[in-house]
Amino acid sequence: LQPDGDVIMQGTITAEAGGTIGGWDITSDAISDLNASGKGIEIKSHPSTPIITIKEDANNKIELYHTTDTNWGIIGKSGGNNVFRLGDTNTIAGWTFTNDKFSAGSSGTYIALIPGTGIQMGHETFSSAPFSVTNAGVLKSTSGTIGGFTLSATALTGGSSGTTVALTP
Repeated sequence: LQPDGDVIMQGTITAEAGGTIGGWDITSDAISDLNASGKGIEIKSHPSTPIITIKEDANNKIELYHTTDTNWGIIGKSGGNNVFRLGDTNTIAGWTFTNDKFSAGSSGTYIALIPGTGIQMGHETFSSAPFSVTNAGVLKSTSGTIGGFTLSATALTGGSSGTTVALTP
C-alpha cells in the first residue's frame, strides 16, 4: 500500500461477496455499471446463460447472449419490441433474412425479395403469388387497375356504358 493510496499487489484477487471497483459493482456472477434508473452496462457470466446488456431500461436495450445451441445472438429492443435479432434467428423490424431471401408476413400478407427469382406478394410460393415480378421484369398480377382499365384473373376491361373495351384470353 503506497502513501498516496495506490495499491500494488501480485497474485490473484478474489472478491467472494462482491464489491465495487471504479464504479463497477461486482457480484458472484455479474459486473455492472448502472445508474439509479437502471441505465448502463451489465455483464452476466453465469455459465449456462452468459449475457452482455447495454440498456436504457428493461424495454430499451441491446443484448449479446448465448443460452443454448439454438438460442444465441444479439437482440435490439425498443419499447419492449424486438427491432432486430441476429444469430440463430435473423430479423430486422419484422423482416426475416437468410442467405437467399428477405421476407415478412405469412399467407396473404407474405412478401419476399429473392435474388435470382424476383419479388412476390400474397403467397409464400413464387408461382402461386397473386403478384410477382421476375428478375427479367415479367409482371404477374391477378387483379388491379392500370390506366383506368380493370385487371382481373380472366380479363382486362375499361370504359363505361356503350364504350366498354374488354380483352379476354
